[in-house]
Amino acid sequence: MPESGGAISSPRLSKLILVRCSHIVRPGQDTSSFHSYERHLEYVPSVIRLISTLCPDLMTFHFSVSRRFYPELSRHEVVTVATSFQHTEELNLLDKDFGPFLLKDLSTAVINHITTLNLLPSYSTTILKSDIPLRKILCTFKHLVHLRAPRAAYFVDEMDLHDVQEQLRDHWNPKPRRSSHRMDRLNPRIPSDDPVAARQYVWACRGLRTLHMGVTCRDSDAELEELSLIIFGFLSRMCPRLRDLQLRMWNTTLTLSGGLSLLTRLQDLERVVIAMDYYPMMKEGNLFWLSSTPPSILDRLGYPLLRRKALQKHRKRFRLLPPAKVTTAESKLVERGQELGIDLSKIGYPEDLMEWMKEYYKPSSSSSSSFSSSTLPLPKLRTFWIEYPGSRRDGIVEKLHEFVTKIRPEVDIRLCKIPQDVYFTSTVKCL
Repeated sequence: MPESGGAISSPRLSKLILVRCSHIVRPGQDTSSFHSYERHLEYVPSVIRLISTLCPDLMTFHFSVSRRFYPELSRHEVVTVATSFQHTEELNLLDKDFGPFLLKDLSTAVINHITTLNLLPSYSTTILKSDIPLRKILCTFKHLVHLRAPRAAYFVDEMDLHDVQEQLRDHWNPKPRRSSHRMDRLNPRIPSDDPVAARQYVWACRGLRTLHMGVTCRDSDAELEELSLIIFGFLSRMCPRLRDLQLRMWNTTLTLSGGLSLLTRLQDLERVVIAMDYYPMMKEGNLFWLSSTPPSILDRLGYPLLRRKALQKHRKRFRLLPPAKVTTAESKLVERGQELGIDLSKIGYPEDLMEWMKEYYKPSSSSSSSFSSSTLPLPKLRTFWIEYPGSRRDGIVEKLHEFVTKIRPEVDIRLCKIPQDVYFTSTVKCL
């Protein structure tokens, strides 16, 4: 940085990355080290304020302390980073620095000018963090366009807008739920009688384009098909402009009955990476909807059978639910969705998947052998990866890979193994 008036400054600098800092050196002064907790508290705020003075036009700023020294940024220090730079649109923090109570300290002004939030993993591990207030971030930052938080956990019950899991649990297995008390304490459930619950469930950042996060479940006895139908149905409605989706999923399935095909509602989607903790039990029929060729006459004749198969497990569990509980037309969430122009009435129910199938198999008004640009499933898709730990099912994977490559040759499709200790093979390089 050039010197100006005896002080080091760089007023035109727009991006500054300081990773794993352990000390600072100032001309004519002794080295200031962060070796102890006391030194950390003494020097870190002053460093941040000094940078904000010398580089007032920073658009992107990242500051993290070396992980050899335990101290993480305090709430006050994180707020100092967020508020010291008036023009900053991108906020980069380590995920361990973004605690559950931080949002209370951030001003509305800060929330309104941040468009990119990167919560970077502080350690390379597959374990998801349950103490990052991911739902509150997505329901608060109105102008957020890019969110990369690969180790942050979003709970499925916070996507379950109509308490479908609760209804099924009460009907089929009326036992006390088994969940982590630590999870409930750090990231408490939304009370069902909360008057503003609708706004706490519905995301504020409807223009979100990048989303990297983990998805987990508080309850260990949930059905995979029902969990997946909730997850993909929710995402397909909440962020219609999404381009880059990376999910770390623990308890889910990628079968047709799990609703993965609902992602085709996201017409701008360019990249999909789903990392799983186990081998996905998939067959060729699970990904037929990626094809650039519309259903043939024979496919349409077989549609009723395919529909019955997709409904098989759902019908058994849903059919005995009281009709009053399945009806959601009067719910506040549905009304909130109508205000935003989105249909939230079917999320989590088998009707959501049946609606998609009906649309996909509707008779074509054209004799064309391919979809039009407006109806092609995921027309902008360029990357589709499913990552999973090592498995002996190599033959099945190769056969599935060949099938998908054939129906969508222009897409980089990979069904690949990952070591247990790697989070994403496509590591997020935000900085």
